[in-house]
Amino acid sequence: MFSNSFWKTLNEKRIQVLVGLAVEYTDSTTYAGFLTESVEGEIGFFNNTTGAVLTGAISATTTFFAALKRDGRVMKMTPTLGSEVTKSKTAYSAPVKQVTDVFLGTAATLTVGNIVYTARDAGTDGNSITVTVVDPAGNNAALSIGVVGNDITVNLATDGASAPTSTGTQVLAALQASAAAMLLVEVAGTGTMSTVQAAAAQASLAGGANGTAPVAGDEYGIVIMDLTGAMQAFPTYQYFYVAKTGDTLTTVITNLKNQINSTTSVDNKDRDLIVDATSADDFLTLTAKEYGTTFKVLLRKKLQEIGTVNPIAKAKIGSGYYTQVKMLEEAGDIFAGVTTNYPENHATPEEFGKPASLVLAANTYNMYMWTRVAQEASRTPHNVWHNMQYFSIAVPSNGTNPSAEIDTILGF
Repeated sequence: MFSNSFWKTLNEKRIQVLVGLAVEYTDSTTYAGFLTESVEGEIGFFNNTTGAVLTGAISATTTFFAALKRDGRVMKMTPTLGSEVTKSKTAYSAPVKQVTDVFLGTAATLTVGNIVYTARDAGTDGNSITVTVVDPAGNNAALSIGVVGNDITVNLATDGASAPTSTGTQVLAALQASAAAMLLVEVAGTGTMSTVQAAAAQASLAGGANGTAPVAGDEYGIVIMDLTGAMQAFPTYQYFYVAKTGDTLTTVITNLKNQINSTTSVDNKDRDLIVDATSADDFLTLTAKEYGTTFKVLLRKKLQEIGTVNPIAKAKIGSGYYTQVKMLEEAGDIFAGVTTNYPENHATPEEFGKPASLVLAANTYNMYMWTRVAQEASRTPHNVWHNMQYFSIAVPSNGTNPSAEIDTILGF
């Protein structure tokens, strides 16, 4: 699923990729020197007109290219004019698998200002969570979140005149950054989030209720819909359990978990499963098997009446994750150190190729990308042709790396 999702993002894009394993910025002063002097893992940016190595920021009038010594050969990107590129850098961030909980009960909620608080766990326990918004009544106070037990306190920021300044957007971000608060509640904004929040007395979340015990004959259903972007229809996985005399909610949850995880059942046999299920007494946790997989959970029959779907973690591919880098490498076209202006028509197949597969799979990477938008006047005076090209460098974020030099050259 990860690869399908990623390939969709690269569909119909021309992309060139340099992936370094253990790189350093070149000491060579010219590209000609780099071809003969560079060692494995060495990288450099060069002026395409003079061949000189670049050590300062690329100007709008400079045509440049990047080159890397990898697997015993020098590989080079297509020369690009500085004024025609848009550059970006993404520091490494870890991927996150989607996690969704299904609770047999109703989650308690509370709205304070422009923030909606929803208990992470459904049931009556959520009614014991409280929220207090405090105006610290001091000058230049910082926005902060405090958590003691089940009590959440939002300490608003103030200006030099002791007036609160924290907006709904800022409070929401502060709550989401508080690991302790996120263990208790899920938060969302409502209304005009630019509104400065006001102090509010302590209030409890309300409306949490436990699920009702099963009755023989009750049918509990769950549907997991694969939403991962790819060139295919979105498959669904459907599971049902009919309660028997003496069953408890734990019985229902356990049976649904076993159905979801089974690799031999009629529902799952010969299918690519997308989630792993775990359970406790009153809830079911679904975790994506792969990074990049996204799914939707729908409740059916009796489970729809007593169940609550609670997203715990949204899927995030991250940046510089080695699987992503490998796919970039496989999708990208780069060519060996030649003087042709590949990919123009006069290039030959011998003049380009791809590096070998990654061998340091545990590495993480800083990702640099620039997009070239070349404009060419068409045959009619009112049209312009746009030629989009994408270039990417993946630099290991651990160990020796040339990130400082690349930051300077690309203007970060």
